[in-house]
Amino acid sequence: MSIDLWLVPEPDMTLQQLQEMSAGLLSEDEQKRFDSQRLPKGQFTFLHTRVALRKLLSHYWPAVEPGAWRFRRSHHGKPFVSAPPGVVPTAGSYNLTHADGMLAIAVCDSGEVGVDIEPQTREVDALALAKRFFTNEEFQLLNSCAADIRQSLFLEIWTLKEACVKACGMGLAHALRHFSFDPLAAEGLAMTLHKPIQSAPESGVDHWQVWSGIHGAFRLGLACQMSAADISVQSLTVQGFDIVSGVQTAQWQQQRRASI
Repeated sequence: MSIDLWLVPEPDMTLQQLQEMSAGLLSEDEQKRFDSQRLPKGQFTFLHTRVALRKLLSHYWPAVEPGAWRFRRSHHGKPFVSAPPGVVPTAGSYNLTHADGMLAIAVCDSGEVGVDIEPQTREVDALALAKRFFTNEEFQLLNSCAADIRQSLFLEIWTLKEACVKACGMGLAHALRHFSFDPLAAEGLAMTLHKPIQSAPESGVDHWQVWSGIHGAFRLGLACQMSAADISVQSLTVQGFDIVSGVQTAQWQQQRRASI
């Protein structure tokens, strides 16, 4: 099993230039979603996300033009690729997230993947949010840690939780307390699953691998829900991608990893 994490910065172009690049790529539904964006910033981010995803998929399957890809949603609402007629991509999943001009796209050839990104400079009331959304153990960890590392620890736990929730497609309201993390554990990162979660009944996909890392000014969390057969053979590749020039090198400081 392999996982690719793509880091995709917003291009240095105008909204009009991006619209010209995306001409003929969007589906009817995507065009409606673009039209519903009221602000130019939202329009730019939406177009960049869709263009990058479509071009990345065609990087894996060059015979398919970027505009030919179609997308559907699971019964939980998680999007997945619906290949054009005659194309059968390798089974797997994708997930994407964006913040402050940076897009992250995770692609996995087996299992279910989720990714989350947050600016490290994001100001939050860590204790108030942890008390509301985190487990008691996580709240106590943040409450007892030194004040100068609390913000960083909160964002690490938050991105890991969001990545797990996105991987299983359940939504934040349902599953944030199903997972707990201790970034200060002796092994570097400890993960606890409080309730077994399967993406599909009888799927056997009930093991987890998570990564926590930093790219520039961003904190990232990555999670994959997988079968027992896959958990010992996983690999992670981090790369950059530009919608104009294509694949690039990228630096990602992979700080911690955990599996259960």
